[in-house]
Amino acid sequence: MKTPQENQNPYLFMAGIARGSSIRRIHTQWRPHNSTINVATFGIPDKKCVVHIARDGRTCLSLDVRILDRYSMATAINQAQEILAKL
Repeated sequence: MKTPQENQNPYLFMAGIARGSSIRRIHTQWRPHNSTINVATFGIPDKKCVVHIARDGRTCLSLDVRILDRYSMATAINQAQEILAKL
């Protein structure tokens, strides 16, 4: 699996992983009370892969790529909630 470089655009990184497969936005999990911190989750069903992008406004805080045994949006949403709880 690829790892992003320091200043690489996270969306271009996802495109490199997908290599022509469709990328679907699954969910955005927000921190409560008008916070700008959120975790946007994207899925690549053909690769059984989800990408979680933790953001503060438009700034990317972290990028987490996870390979799933079985592609599941519910699993991806639960993972996003766990990531947001750690921020």
